[in-house]
Amino acid sequence: MTCDNRLQPLNDDFEAVREDERRRLARDLHDGTAQLIVLMQLKIGELRRLAPAGSEELIENLDEALAEVRQQVRGYL
Repeated sequence: MTCDNRLQPLNDDFEAVREDERRRLARDLHDGTAQLIVLMQLKIGELRRLAPAGSEELIENLDEALAEVRQQVRGYL
């Protein structure tokens, strides 16, 4: 049995574990992080309606930060 033949089952196992972890991470991001992002979007919308005048820059900064988080999460999927 050659070295490549002996390593193939290990490589197959490694690929299966890696794929399982990728699926778990995608599920966690979808189920947890995505819901938090939606909640934050709703709260920013509420803040826009209720915040006193002069708060626009702060709200815009929050909105931009959330957009950046959203973009980074998409990079993981």
